[in-house]
Amino acid sequence: MAFDYALNMEYVTITPLKRVTVPKPATTIDTPDSTSDKYLEKEEMKKLLDMLNSTHQSTSMARLKVS
Repeated sequence: MAFDYALNMEYVTITPLKRVTVPKPATTIDTPDSTSDKYLEKEEMKKLLDMLNSTHQSTSMARLKVS
């Protein structure tokens, strides 16, 4: 913003910010590699639903089955 003002007022002829490249964020172990990492596998889903269906508090809320 300040360099744009300086450029408009002709204090400078070129703005050095035009040549700046912003680096990409570093990839960490916690960063998922693909969308397949965001979803449960069929066996994982079955295990989760079995646990939900086995608890007394969630019997009315989790009557789901894996087809």
